[in-house]
Amino acid sequence: MDQKLDLPRFLTIAEASRLSGVGESVIRSAISRGDLPVFQPCQSRGGIRYLAEYDLREWMRSSLRSRRISAQGPNDGR
Repeated sequence: MDQKLDLPRFLTIAEASRLSGVGESVIRSAISRGDLPVFQPCQSRGGIRYLAEYDLREWMRSSLRSRRISAQGPNDGR
């Protein structure tokens, strides 16, 4: 039985920036805050860090949700 594994797709910071539509500095800030987990397989390759596409999409959903909440402002009971 031939079964394909659904492996995660890994992205560089530049690719994540293009996919999400935000600047690389925003991605780097999210990484440094711990909001986006990264995978750094090998220091000898220049310290390239990779993000799982799934993690990026989850981060985009949660940051969009928090922007919506803050844009609504406080609930004034009306």
